[in-house]
This record gives sequence, C-alpha cells and structure tokens, in this order.
Amino acid sequence: MKKYFGENYRDKISVIIPVFKTFSLSRILMAIDSLRQQKKVNLEIVVAEQSPQPTFPEEKGISYIHLPSNNETSSGHAIPGLVRNEAAKISSGKYLYNADGDIVFLNPYFFAESLELLKTGKDIALYRPPMRRLPIEDFPVFEKDWKSLGIEKALGKLDMSQKYAAHVPGSNVQIISFRKKESGRIKTFLYTSSDLKEYEENPNLKGEEPRYSTLDVHAGATFMERRHFIEVGGFCERFTAWGCHDADLQWKLRGNLNLLGFPQEEEYAVLHLDHERGYFDKEAWQRNREIQQLRREGGARRAISEDLKNVL
Repeated sequence: MKKYFGENYRDKISVIIPVFKTFSLSRILMAIDSLRQQKKVNLEIVVAEQSPQPTFPEEKGISYIHLPSNNETSSGHAIPGLVRNEAAKISSGKYLYNADGDIVFLNPYFFAESLELLKTGKDIALYRPPMRRLPIEDFPVFEKDWKSLGIEKALGKLDMSQKYAAHVPGSNVQIISFRKKESGRIKTFLYTSSDLKEYEENPNLKGEEPRYSTLDVHAGATFMERRHFIEVGGFCERFTAWGCHDADLQWKLRGNLNLLGFPQEEEYAVLHLDHERGYFDKEAWQRNREIQQLRREGGARRAISEDLKNVL
C-alpha cells in the first residue's frame, strides 16, 4: 500500500455506525479502533442503536444515540434509514460517511485520501469502496490477536494474498467470486467455499442469497458533504430490515451531483468481518424491492420531496 504524503485536514468527518438489537460488540469495537487509527483527519464517531434497551457501552469520544423499539415496524424489524438519519442529526461534521459495525478500515489514511478525492471537484460524492472478507471461521483467531496485540498489529498479521479475502495464518477457507447480472448491471459476488456448497446443495435457498454472499464492495458506504445529504432528504424511512435503503440514497445522490465509485485500488479497500446473517428476511427484502421500484418509477424529485421531512 502506497504511503500518503497529503495535507492534514481540519474539516470534521462524522462517521456513522448503526447498531440493531443483538449485535457483535467485539466487531463494532474493532471498527471503532480502526477509525481511531485514522491519520491526518478530524473524525467524529457516531453510534446509533435501535433496540429495546440501550446496550452499547459508554465509550469515550463516541457520540451515541439510542432509539427505542417503538420506532420499529409492527413486524419487529428495524428501520435502518431512521437510525442513520437520527445519527446524522446528532453529528456535527461538514462531511458524512455511512459505515457499518462490521467494517474495519485497513488503510490508516483511508479518510485523508478519500477526502482529497472529494475536494478534486464540485459536488462530488463517493460510494462503494472495494471490500475484502474475513471469513467467519477466521474470526476467533483475529479477535484473539486484536485483544492481545491491538487492531494495527492484528491487521498486519492477516494474509491478503487471495483476491477479495483476508485470512488469519494457516486458514484453509477460500473466498470464491463470480459475476452475474443483477438490477441491470454485472456485479461480482463473493462466497466462502462452505457457504457456496450449502447454497448450491439446497434448492430451497433460492432467494436467500444475501445470507450467503456479499458484493466485492461495501455497498452501503457513502461519503458526502452534509449539505448534499440534506438536499436529497437523507435516507428514506420506508424500508425495513436489510436492504435497499442505501441503494435508494445513492440513486437520489446520482441524480443531484457527481456520484463516483471509490477507486478499485488497495488503499481504498475495507475489511468485512463476516458474521451470521439471521437478520435477513426474504419477505421484507421483497417488500423493500417493491418500494424501491415504485420510488424509481415516480422519479428522484418526488422521492426527495417525500424524504425531506426526515432531515429538516
């Protein structure tokens, strides 16, 4: 990874991490540790939790908001757009970055280099940085290294020789990639060898793909100026559970400014800490897709007008 010799940036960047009901505390703390390793930038870390009772531990230097379960849908699903919008309201940065609690930043200059890209032109936003996966089978060893050595040294021990993957030494898990058309575009999907085997051997799992695969990018990540976030009405709060709220925001941004994909280069790669995905709900996913389609048929201007109440 090349060294960064750019300037020190004083403009504050608010990094939002949503937390839903039961969550992996160690993964979130790893994500936070990697944010604290960022250099040459002024970061504000914002954690927003939607759960019956506050469970996230008080952390020095973390802005925190709890949203009770009565803000969930009748089905008990979280409303991710609501959680992210409320986090944005308590944040104070000129810039907003939407992260997740299972994402670790590999490059300590990730935000400095990304902010440099934003400043190359007017009305630029970035989305979907490249992503590697740490298989769930490798996580216990990585967690042990993190606890004893810290995040920087734990990351330094990982084997990055396999494309799209990060492995602890001695791991025999493989990340398998393939490309297919989805939503009118060719995308790269990643499976672990064990997940792909289970998925291919059980025909009843068709439609359950998000339980088993990820993209080769962090699909939910967006980096923009706060004013752009407000101009498009923030996140739509009609989507529930997993999926679509992030793509919907990116669709609105694309129609209003210059939305660019992060460069597919190693210094912009983030690390996904794999975990069980029991939260995925096939019926909720289908409802979200239907809402997404209706909004796109109505056009971005109408969608933004509907959403502005969420951020004003």
